[in-house]
Amino acid sequence: MMELLLEQAEHWHIYLGIIVTLILTGCGLPIPEEIPIVAAGVLSAGPEPTLHPVFAFVACMFGALVGDSMMYLFGRLGRPFMDKYAFFGKLFHVDREQQMEQLIRTHGLKVFFVARFMIGVRAPMYMAAGMMRVPWRVFILVDGICATVVVGAVFLLSMIYGDEIASLIHEYQVGFTILVGLAVLVAIGVFLLRRRRGKPAVDDEAERLAAETEETPDLRQATTPSSDRPKAAERGNRAAS
Repeated sequence: MMELLLEQAEHWHIYLGIIVTLILTGCGLPIPEEIPIVAAGVLSAGPEPTLHPVFAFVACMFGALVGDSMMYLFGRLGRPFMDKYAFFGKLFHVDREQQMEQLIRTHGLKVFFVARFMIGVRAPMYMAAGMMRVPWRVFILVDGICATVVVGAVFLLSMIYGDEIASLIHEYQVGFTILVGLAVLVAIGVFLLRRRRGKPAVDDEAERLAAETEETPDLRQATTPSSDRPKAAERGNRAAS
């Protein structure tokens, strides 16, 4: 057992990458959850696998459940926390909150199973569960069952067909690398475009508020009758003395 642990410790960075990627997908990263799970399954396949199947599966489950629990925790923090950070405000705006809460009330916690397959729905669904104060032990139990079924199935199929998947990747590795690079560039471009579109609106709002703040004292002074200004000054001097 000790030899196995020492051998697998050499691949700690791979396990860490799987866990971190799954946590980020649970927190709203717009990539399918199945990608790191398939990678873990492929690396666990064959007569001499890079990763130990049990350790790889545990890493997948740990990353998935931690990511889901983080979104549940953010939901427990409430609407003030969402509005404080732009990312959560856009991900879980009021209309989406009402929609997710209605789905949970109508279909119960079984919607968590379907949500695992839907990019952009999974994170808001778990945030809605937190905002609705679903007990964490109930949430983690249901989510654990759903994750075991989905993650287990994807991981097992990736192990069974791991050699075929690895050979396809090796055969088309140049095209695959280009495809991944283009996907990353597109994701970065979309992120920057959304940020640039949203920034002027925020700046305009800030400038408007600043202008209103600067105009407020002048307006108050303008609305004070000129005959009353000496009296007001006299009362201020008396109070100061």
